[in-house]
Amino acid sequence: MTLKANTKYNFSGWAKASQNNPGCSVTFYIGNTAGTSLATLSQVTSNSLKNTWAQTTGSYTTTATTAYTFNVRWTCTGSMARTYYVDDLSLIAA
Repeated sequence: MTLKANTKYNFSGWAKASQNNPGCSVTFYIGNTAGTSLATLSQVTSNSLKNTWAQTTGSYTTTATTAYTFNVRWTCTGSMARTYYVDDLSLIAA
């Protein structure tokens, strides 16, 4: 997605896991077109991930560069199969 330069964006989203404390975290972040992470908008840690929905929020202010990507990253320990859900993601200029 292309974001406006020098603009603050507010992020909101919901996440849940298929089991409590699954050993993984869900990170929502802004990156660039090269796939480099520029800033973490929000993170739901393993201890907070439950089998019920948890809301997470954050914000980011862009610079003069306008080619940004919005990404969701799951970071896990171990090799156990896990299921995650995200819903109602929004990234809105403030």
